[in-house]
Amino acid sequence: MFSLFIMPALLSLSACSQSGINKKVGPPPLFVSSTDPHFIKRGQYLAEHVARCISCHSERDAEVFSGPVVAGTEGMGGQSWPLSGGHLGLLTAGNLSPTGIGEWSDGQVLYAMTAGVHKDGHALFPVMPYPAFSQMTESDAKAVVSYLRTLAPVKDDPIPRRLSVVSRRVANRWAASPLWSDPPGLKDILAQGEYLSRTAGCTDCHSQQDDHKVVPKLMFGGGVAFKMSMGTAISSNISPADGYGLGYWSEEDFLNKFRAYREPAALGVEAGPGAPNTVMPWFDYAGMTDEDLKAVWAYLSAQTPIDNEVTQTWIAH
Repeated sequence: MFSLFIMPALLSLSACSQSGINKKVGPPPLFVSSTDPHFIKRGQYLAEHVARCISCHSERDAEVFSGPVVAGTEGMGGQSWPLSGGHLGLLTAGNLSPTGIGEWSDGQVLYAMTAGVHKDGHALFPVMPYPAFSQMTESDAKAVVSYLRTLAPVKDDPIPRRLSVVSRRVANRWAASPLWSDPPGLKDILAQGEYLSRTAGCTDCHSQQDDHKVVPKLMFGGGVAFKMSMGTAISSNISPADGYGLGYWSEEDFLNKFRAYREPAALGVEAGPGAPNTVMPWFDYAGMTDEDLKAVWAYLSAQTPIDNEVTQTWIAH
């Protein structure tokens, strides 16, 4: 979910750089979050189960497989991502509760989420998936912001963002005005699946990338490594390749994989020292409706099979 990264004074971009970003992307939009309960409910669904804002911006239980969100920490932030083992910087998810963004305007929050520009004017590094969120529908993005405004205040100890000069240049290059998608047709299940897959990060996490861009011929082929505290998780091949990906799976097999994380028993699967783990937020995606999961399944099934064998999904340190 989305990361509003904090930068200390000594690493802040210069005023010139900030004005350059604002000139490139434009000013934050004039927008007032909604108090309509139906709109907020849509935003909650997206933030908790599709776009994963809450997953990234909360404390997660590292002793349980897939790290469910710890109740009471929703929106607190604090999770960190070292770039190249920390050599290129350290990114930390910001506090999305009123403690963290209470003084932000609604437009500034929307701007950060979909354009990649912080309230202070610096560009966010694209570990925060604003390039995908920029392709949400404008209504859905505003619904997420409206939901975030309902979060209870949660205190945290902010960790300053550190970025090398190279990493700052990458961030500056990626910040851009949102593209906004048209809502997928109610009967166009493939368009719905594509929209949900992109927003949920399926494409990014299960596809090899070059310069933060998906390599088309390897899309959904898996094999992307994610370093964790106890080991390295490797994403699975979710293309429709027989024997390598989901080619032998049925729609029901796919649904049942997610449904298993709706059951209390899933909270009993430990992920302590020596036990495998994953960055895949199963507990979050398990909250997606079966209808939406079916759309994702239909979209994945329509993709080009990638014959990439992922033999291990976990390598212990």
